[in-house]
Amino acid sequence: MAGKKNFNTSNNNPNFKKGNPNVILAGENKEPDSTQTDISVAVEPIKTPPETQQKKSNTKKGQKYLRLDITNYQDYISLMANHASNTSGKYVSMTQYILRLIEADKQQNIELYEKLEQIESMKRELM
Repeated sequence: MAGKKNFNTSNNNPNFKKGNPNVILAGENKEPDSTQTDISVAVEPIKTPPETQQKKSNTKKGQKYLRLDITNYQDYISLMANHASNTSGKYVSMTQYILRLIEADKQQNIELYEKLEQIESMKRELM
């Protein structure tokens, strides 16, 4: 059997024992030399702040991420982001490309956006 290594196993070495790390080759049990002391009384459990105990969510600076299904547009967005990278000389990720599209749309519709914000603000005041 060329290339196969011969490892010690319980089948080919009678001194090999599985499972007990205290068994040495001669077959005698040896206890660890160090004495163990119980330090659980001296050590306080680490307390985590309530914020970190809460379930972690997809947030950035306290805001939740928007889950957006763009499956049918991934190829388009990828190609356009690559084109933007090539033409600008700077790397443009797909996220950056999408954010730029949204910003351009927001600027184009800024008057309508501000009016809608005012309406929403008035609704909150009435409640």
